[in-house]
Amino acid sequence: MLTSNRPIALLFLALAACGGAPEEPAQPDTTPAAGTEAAPPAEAASSESWAVVPSSIRFDKENTTVFVQAALERVDDGAARTEPVHVGVTVITTTGEEIDLMVQTLFPGNFDAPVLFSAGVEADVQDVLIGAWGTRVEPCDVDRHGCKAFGFVLDDSLASWPQNLYTDGLRQRIPAGAVVVRVTGEPTAALEVSDAAIKHLEKELAIFGAAALGDVDARGAVAPSKATVRYAHASDHLMAASLAQATGQRVAVDVTVELGDTEGATFLIALE
Repeated sequence: MLTSNRPIALLFLALAACGGAPEEPAQPDTTPAAGTEAAPPAEAASSESWAVVPSSIRFDKENTTVFVQAALERVDDGAARTEPVHVGVTVITTTGEEIDLMVQTLFPGNFDAPVLFSAGVEADVQDVLIGAWGTRVEPCDVDRHGCKAFGFVLDDSLASWPQNLYTDGLRQRIPAGAVVVRVTGEPTAALEVSDAAIKHLEKELAIFGAAALGDVDARGAVAPSKATVRYAHASDHLMAASLAQATGQRVAVDVTVELGDTEGATFLIALE
């Protein structure tokens, strides 16, 4: 049983299809932030010396199948790791159920190998969490499906996606369809911000195979002195924070982020 003072991060992971040795561990309990306060800067410095970089996250609702492709990258010049790294995926359903799936283990010299996960899930999937862990603990005594089903858990978090998942608790859901960004405000500024927002989201949405659509509602004739990015779904907090950063760079005003009315869009950027 784990005795660490920090929150235990025990992630079970999805079926891994390439490289490494597939195993079956568990992962930490993470409670998503309520999303009602201003988000931290999207590019806040990470405390992790590794990064989990997803290239594809998909949920096939018709066939109830999750597919994830990702890679592990070192982001500092620290000493070379000599122990294995365990990588896996936990999916969160629309009802809040956490489903821990199998783990893939990467060994020294192969840490940069891409990892593939594919698994059938008998539920609608909303969030996908990817974790890299340094320690396998067995036997275990943790109240998680993974510990009960497989007999071991993972501890010693090295990296996660979303970044800093086990410190900030913020998740990014799989978009249910096209992402609509509605921008309101002075016409020229609104058009510029809309264009910048769509371009900014292209890379993030490519991971999910989703597209962004712009919707401009010109209001007023005064250049904005501040802006607010609102999002309607609590698990869109991270993407909203990223949009806020892009908006601030485009119009050079202070931008806040809040959960609230988006006038039917995925995100509402109000220039005021």
